[in-house]
Amino acid sequence: MDITNVYLYPTDSLVVFNFVKANELSTALNILTDLGYPPEGERINSKKPSITACNC
Repeated sequence: MDITNVYLYPTDSLVVFNFVKANELSTALNILTDLGYPPEGERINSKKPSITACNC
């Protein structure tokens, strides 16, 4: 795989890299998703939503 210049910015939830071919981008995105990094604009919820009762 010709993925180069990989930089991680965990405080910004960002991964930056260079690629040559579109299929390499697809492979890299699949691997990142498997590792828990969602595509831009999406979130992976690791916790179930909490349900609270409101006595309003």
